[in-house]
Order: sequence, then structure tokens, then C-alpha cells
Amino acid sequence: MIGIELDYSFMAEIINNITLYDNGYGFVNDPEGNLIYHPHMDVLSMETRPAIPEGIAGEDNQLVRYRYEGVNKLSVRRTLINGDYLNVSVPVMEVSKSWQLWADIIVIIIIVLVVVLIIFIRRYTDRIIKPLIELTRVAEQIDMGNYDNRLDYKGDDEIGILTRTFSRVTSNLKKYITDLNDLAYADALTSLHNKGAFDIFISNIQSRIDKEDSLEFAVCIFDCNKLKKVNDQNGHDKGDIYLKKTASVICSVFSHSPVFRIGGDEFAAILIDEDYMNRKKLLKQFDESCIEKRRTETAVWEKVDVARGIAVYDPNEDGSVNDVVRRADKNMYEDKWTTSR
Repeated sequence: MIGIELDYSFMAEIINNITLYDNGYGFVNDPEGNLIYHPHMDVLSMETRPAIPEGIAGEDNQLVRYRYEGVNKLSVRRTLINGDYLNVSVPVMEVSKSWQLWADIIVIIIIVLVVVLIIFIRRYTDRIIKPLIELTRVAEQIDMGNYDNRLDYKGDDEIGILTRTFSRVTSNLKKYITDLNDLAYADALTSLHNKGAFDIFISNIQSRIDKEDSLEFAVCIFDCNKLKKVNDQNGHDKGDIYLKKTASVICSVFSHSPVFRIGGDEFAAILIDEDYMNRKKLLKQFDESCIEKRRTETAVWEKVDVARGIAVYDPNEDGSVNDVVRRADKNMYEDKWTTSR
């Protein structure tokens, strides 16, 4: 027992020294998903060891996104020699702030370099001044968040080298920002857009409506039937397969529309352009695809069973995009009630 206490104290000391950003920390759990050590909990004094947060389990070295106590977090784990797992967790917001800080630093450095160069070479010809003015314009665009800019100067002098370097830095910065946005607004399980991305998308539609743009769109809400039954009887890993299969069917049918996972078992699609014009045909195709899955698949978690509801934007009836979403949600529940009878 003394040796165990020493080992536990030694492990606790090491894990307490794991710090990432402001609120990152490490913790250890056993293969059954129960906490062994957590820097913010006195696990030893508890009669029952608490379980790790839902959604945190994954493969070694795999980045996992989960939500704990209202905070979106990123986690990665590593298997210890005794079979337990060492996890390191950090809030997504702190990672985002770090990325944004480096982006701002790079932009500031670029702007400073451009300004210094302008001061020293203003006495030269317009051939030199013009590309520098263009560099400044692009730097200002980057500072405002616009990374899609083109620099046409192809000279072999120092200005040409600076222009090409600037273009490479801008391209890399755009990639980093894109990767960060993908991480922040993607659903970890299905790789679809998440609820945050859905809120931004409908906010953009609302802005267009407020400007009195002529806009045609429809909202379709989907809800997985029997997910709880699959989870309870077959395990949450099979429930995850069920959700992925559902997402695959929705995306294959509504292939020209953005699709989102907006809840545990709920999805949404915003039908625009071609899918909007063919919405009745696509809804029929979706229903038939679900029926075919239930007929041909043998495993219950492969049998896609989904209730769906659609609402078309009507400027005379809908005061906002949220009104359309609510009507689609109401129609989905009516469909769920009808098909369950």
C-alpha cells in the first residue's frame, strides 16, 4: 500500500506539471473509462470513480473534440505501459486565441517591413514604388481578414523576392486560418459542419434577407429514430455508426446543399439553388433511400430510420430564418409521430 501511495503521488506530481495554455491539464483513466487521477478532483476520496467525459475516447495520438461543462475542448491521449491512458485536454478557445495571436504577429511584422521599405526607397522610380504600394494594399487587406489577394510583380530584384515571399507567407497564413476554422466548426464524429457553423450560416442568410435580397431557400430538419435504443442495446460505438450512416444518406441525397449536425441525433440541410428547385423529388429520394437501407441491411445500426421535416421560406409568413427552422422542426416531429403509428 505504501508503494502504491508513493507511485500515485509521483504520478500526481508529474501530471500536475502538465500545463498547456491557461487552462489545459492532464489526467489519467483506466481502460474502462474511469478516472484514476485528475488535478481538479480528489479521486481517491470518492467512493465511485467518476467516468471520463462522453466523447473523449479515441485512438492514441488522435485529436478528439468534446464538450465538458459547457466548454468545447480538444483532447489527445497516449497508452501507458500499464494499460491506463494519459490524456491531455485544452479548451478550443485558447488554441484559437494562440493561432490568432500568431496570425496578428505575422501581419504586424509584414506591415512593419513593408512600411520600412517604403520609407527607404521612395526616392526610386515608379517601377519600384508601384509594387510596394501594392504590397501595402494587400497587407491592409490581410489585416482586415481578407487573404484572397494577388501580387503580379515578377521582377528578379529585391522587391520581387519580397513579393514572392509575401505571397508565400499569405498563402500559408490562409491555410492555417482555414485549418483552424475547419477544426472549430466541424463535427468530430461525422465531419459535417457543426451547430456553430449552422448558426453562422443562417445568420448570413438573415443578413441577406434584411437587405431585401430576393432569396429562395428551404430548411430541412432530420432526427434519427431509435438512436437511444441502438445505444442502449448495442453500445455507443454502434450508435456512432448509426449517426455516420444517417449523415452519409443525407449528404448523398442533398449533395448540392450544406448539411449540418446540430444536435446529438439531429441534422439540418439548407436547400438552395438546384436542391431547392428539386426539393420534392429529393425528399422522396431520401425516404426511398432510408426504406432501402432498412430493407437490405442486417445490423440494426445500419438500418437508417430518420424523421424529416421541411419548411420553405415565405417572406409573407416568416419574420426571420429562425421562423423557417421552427416550422421545419415542427414538421419533422409531425412526420415522426405519423411514421411511429
